[in-house]
Order: sequence, then C-alpha cells, then structure tokens
Amino acid sequence: MLHLPKRRLVVASLTVAASLLLTATPSWAHGGKYTAPSDASGPNSSSGGAVGPPTNPDGAAAAGPGAANSGRITRTTAGTTRGTRRGDSGGRGPVTGTTMVITGGFEGWEFWWEANRDELLGLKDRLTRSTSLTMSLNGLSGRGRPDKRGSGSRRASRDQVDRTVMPVLHGLLSTASDRDILDSSILALGRSVSTDQADLVLSDALGLLSHPELSVQTSAALSLGVLGDAGALAPLRDLLADTAHGRQLVGGGPVPWLVRSFAALGLGLLDDAGSEAPLLAALATLPDSERDIKVCAIVALGLLDPELRSHDEAHVALRALLVDRRLDDLIKAQVPTALAKLGNTEDVPLLSAVLDDADASVWVRQSATIALGRLAGVESVETVDRLLAEVADGKDAQTRRFALIALARIGASDPDRQALEVHDLIERRLLSETTKPSHAGHESWGGLALALYARQQDRAVQARAIDRLLKVYAEEKDPSNRAAFAVSLGLLDAQRAVPLIEVDFVESSDRLFKGYAAVALGLLGARGSAPAMRAECQRKSTAPNYRLQLATGLGLLRDEESVDVLMESLANAQTLGVSSALAQALGLIGDERAIGGLARLAEDAGQPSAARAFAAVSLGLLAERTALPWNAAIKAGSNYRARVPALDEVFDIL
Repeated sequence: MLHLPKRRLVVASLTVAASLLLTATPSWAHGGKYTAPSDASGPNSSSGGAVGPPTNPDGAAAAGPGAANSGRITRTTAGTTRGTRRGDSGGRGPVTGTTMVITGGFEGWEFWWEANRDELLGLKDRLTRSTSLTMSLNGLSGRGRPDKRGSGSRRASRDQVDRTVMPVLHGLLSTASDRDILDSSILALGRSVSTDQADLVLSDALGLLSHPELSVQTSAALSLGVLGDAGALAPLRDLLADTAHGRQLVGGGPVPWLVRSFAALGLGLLDDAGSEAPLLAALATLPDSERDIKVCAIVALGLLDPELRSHDEAHVALRALLVDRRLDDLIKAQVPTALAKLGNTEDVPLLSAVLDDADASVWVRQSATIALGRLAGVESVETVDRLLAEVADGKDAQTRRFALIALARIGASDPDRQALEVHDLIERRLLSETTKPSHAGHESWGGLALALYARQQDRAVQARAIDRLLKVYAEEKDPSNRAAFAVSLGLLDAQRAVPLIEVDFVESSDRLFKGYAAVALGLLGARGSAPAMRAECQRKSTAPNYRLQLATGLGLLRDEESVDVLMESLANAQTLGVSSALAQALGLIGDERAIGGLARLAEDAGQPSAARAFAAVSLGLLAERTALPWNAAIKAGSNYRARVPALDEVFDIL
C-alpha cells in the first residue's frame, strides 16, 4: 500500500495542491514523523502522533492538500527520525531535498477539491467504456449528452486481473521482504481481488499483521476492511478492542494505536451487519486521549449502510456525542459529517443549532456546515437563510467557504426547481461571490459552487453560470483562482472554454495552474490538447505532482498514445522519483496494455524496492474492482481541517 503519509514524501502524489509546487526530487528514508496542521490538532496529537505548527498547510515538507501519496510509502515532515518497528510510536524518518512554494493557506479551494474529486471526476466510469462512446460529466449524472471523443483507453477485464495482476501481487508477498513492497502489495490485493478469491487475501493479510514493521501491520489491517469479506469481521473486532486474540494477531503485546485506528475504519469499509457493535463499544469505553481511534470509529459509523442495521444505535450514539459538552472538540468534529453520511434528514435542526452555538468549536461548526449541505433540501428555508448569512457575515473563513459549497449542494438536490424562490437566492449569491465576493478569497469557491449547482439544473441556469465563469476566467490573473474557474468550466462541459484553456495551458509557466488546466481539458474532452499534455507528462523534468495531474487529464481523455509514451519513459527513467510518478500515472490512466510492463517492473529484483512497490500500487489502481477508489467514501464530505494522523494516513494513500 505504498502509502506515504507519515513516512517519506513520495514524489508521486496523485494530486497537486494548487498552492504547492515540488521543485526538487526528495531523498528517500523509510519512516517519517507526521506533523499535523497546527490548527487541526492543537499542541498535542493523540495516540503518539506528533503535531506542531507547520510552515505550510501540510507540514514543512508535505506534498499538498490531500495529495495522495501512494500505496504505502508516506510523506513526512523534515527534522524527525523514528523507527517503524513494532513498539515504536509509528513515526517515520525524515525527507530532505524537497522545497515548497506556498501561495495560500488551508482555506484554498484545492484542499476541498482533492478530498472530493473522485466522486466529481468519475474517472473509473469513463475509463471503463471500451467503445468510442463517452459522456460529458453531466452525462455521467444523467443530465448530459453522449458524444464521440476518440476510441479511448480500455480498462483491464476481470479475467485479465485474475490471470495477470493477482499472481504478480501474490508473488510479491511470497518473495519480497522489503516493507514497501509488502505493504503496497497487500493493499493492492485487497482493492483488486474478486469476491470469490477473497479468502486467499484474507489469509495473506492475517499473516502480515504480525510483521515486525508497523507500516506492514497497518497496511494489513486496512486491507482487511478494503477486502470486503465477512471473514475479516472477527479479526478487525479483536484488533480494535485490543483483545488477547488481537494481541496474538500482531505477534504479542498491545495492538498499536494506528493498527487499532485502521481496524475501526476497516469495520466501516467492511460494512457488515456486525461492524456497528464493536465501533459503538470503542466509543463508549475509550478515553478521549485515544483520539485517533475514536475519530476513526466515528468516521467508520458514517460508512455503514443503514439498511444493514436492525436498530438505530449508531444514529442515537452520534447524536449524543454531538451534544456532549465534555467531548474533545477534534473528536466531536467528526460527528456531523458521519451523521450526514447516514442520511437522516431529521438531523438538520440539530446541525443547524450547532452554527448558532457560541460554545461550539470552529472545527465542529465547519463540519456542521458541510453536513447541512449533504442533508438539507431546498424545503429547509431556514437552513438556506442561515448558510447565506454565514457566507456574508461569518467570522471563520473556512466555514464561510464550506457554506458556499453547502448552498450549491442543497440547490443541486432539487434539479426540478420546485422551490424557485430558494433557487433564486442560491443562484444570485453564487454568481455574486464569483465576481463581487463578500470576502476576499471567495472567488474560487464561488466559481466551484456555481458549477456544482448549475450542472444539475436546466440549460438556462447552466448558460448563465458558464457566461459568468468565462468572464471571470478571462479577467483573472491569480493562478489559483484561474485554475478553479477552469475546473468549474470543465464540470459544466463548457465547450466554449476549450480554446481559451488550451492556449493558456501551452503558454502558462505556472505548473500549479497547468495541472488543473489539464484536468479541466480532460473534463471538456479536448483531445486536441492530448499531444501537449503527453509531451509534458513524458518530460524528465516534470514535477511528480504535476505529472499526475497531467495523467488525470489524459485519463479523462482516454488517450491511448499516452500509455506507450509513459511505458517508454518508465523503461528509461533514471531516478526513483520519476519512476514512481510514471508508474502511478500509468495506474491512474488505467489502460490494460500497461499491465505487462508494470508486472515486469514489480517482479524485477534488480530494481529499487520503492520502484517495485510503486508498480504494485499502479497494478492495484488499474485493477481496482470498485467504481471509486476505496478511500473516496472516507474523503468525500469530510472536514479535512479537523484531521488526525490516522486519517491523514488514509487520505494520503493513492
């Protein structure tokens, strides 16, 4: 599970933080101590995770907002060195040689985009189509039109995965001893194995729980949930509860806090009828000092399908936690978003009350705002009014910006426009915030919110939104804002924007803008841009994060030629950073023709272990059995401002 959160900053993050640019290739050390955002975890993190005031939104040497790191090698902050053996705190070694340029803080739209992009891009859905018929993004939501944009790349079939990918990954577990290869391979197996072979991976994962390296243990625990097999229920329950059997599974001694945290998330991902009870027990018995475990248990409850529960204990428990004045604020901040995912609209008044609670922490208010966008409908006029007031007069910048997204989601939930007066209020506010914002920094958020709202409305609303976004895009000078407007136009399938963005992609020297412009061009089906994007992706000097944004755009375009180009580049790569980025890009594009080259790289004992591990990650990406990445449900609709080290690990896995 090449999963780079608290270990090395793997040069190949899936997503660029539009406010960050990698300007050098990092050196590699296994391990690393994660430094959480100072505004998200306070002076002391839970469960042994260290925090401190970072110099940028993701720590001194971090990759960017929600930038996925990859299977299981992790990004780190500079200046600390910790072991990764069992019994250690779980910290990792330092990364050096990476320089970041920061142009904004956590309030930037890029952080929100990277947490929610999977469900908006529908990348796997696009890549699954093997004919020349594709759809606009609106088409993926049932409101667009089909159009022909080239023959497109082909996803691997289930038969190919079973015949080629699975034997390679199983072979790596049998022959490799390097931690990166092991933890990358086990998660790749968990995400790609078919249900009828799940028992084989279950056995592999259980065996790795007692590995001496913590990264392998945690990957094994997480893969049990990703696997989705009922046989994982009992071991996950024992790991979370730190029972005698759980300790036996990890080779003796207390179950490490990070393994317990991942076991909690695994129970949510498993989504079994028996998952609820152990999660509720953890919340009822653990002290707040076990912050990461309790946070993950709350998040996991939000992942459970209400249809699988015969009672409403999880819902009742979460409501009780939200009004518990003694509960740690960072733990409580997970409750509103978990409630939102359970989908009970009766919680809207309770969540609205949080916004008016003078004693509620800023994290909890932010989360309540996100949750209202997911739960409330246009019939909740009071909620809409409260969010409009928050946008205009709220004191916390992040809550105001989350309120813009919440308004967009509420309006989008009523595509038939039954509440015209409410729609008028929402549309006018979003249009206004895009051009004449009530607060500095709202422009990009207003543009994205406008696109999210309009893409579910009729053509007249879409036309007004596109006209406004074209205007601000043409006039905007700030690269981050322009990138947001470009992505917004892409979400609306605004074909008139293609010539403008194509020219700017070629002429701009700002990689931050160019990366998101590539994504926008991919959304727009601008196949004429593929050669330029391909050339940038192939260039050896291309920064890894930027390369992966380019790969996203090429994947959206289903560009066949990029596979051959990237495979040739991978064969000739001279540095580990380039190799890892190229391998991940191939996994992201997802063409079946990459399987052979990736398999050979993974199995080549003469290659650096990290490069082989990245190849395993790519195979897992390419063969993933679900429509969205396994961690998309955890990231989407979350409050990334209230994260803890365990969640950062999960957010950062590619």
